[in-house]
Amino acid sequence: MVKRGQDKKVTTIDDLARMVQKGFENTASAQELGDFRAEANTRFERIDTRFNKVETQLDHMENRFIGNHENRIEKIEDDMRQVKTALKIGK
Repeated sequence: MVKRGQDKKVTTIDDLARMVQKGFENTASAQELGDFRAEANTRFERIDTRFNKVETQLDHMENRFIGNHENRIEKIEDDMRQVKTALKIGK
C-alpha cells in the first residue's frame, strides 16, 4: 500500500527554473520587438503613401467627372432657354 505523499514527485527550485527558462526560449527579445516595430512602421508609411496617391487620383477623376456633367447640364439649360424663347414659352 502506498502512503499519501509518497507517489508525488518532488520539484526543486532548479527544476522550476529550467521550466521557466524553457517557457521563455521562443519569446522575442526587446531588440527583436524593436526591429519588428520599425519594419512595421516603415511598411505602414509606404501603404499610407500609396493610399494618399490613390485618393488624389480619385479626387482628380471625381472633379473631371463632375465638371464634365456640370458643363453638359449648363449647355442643356442654355439650349432649353433658347427653345423656350423661340416658342415664346413663359419662364
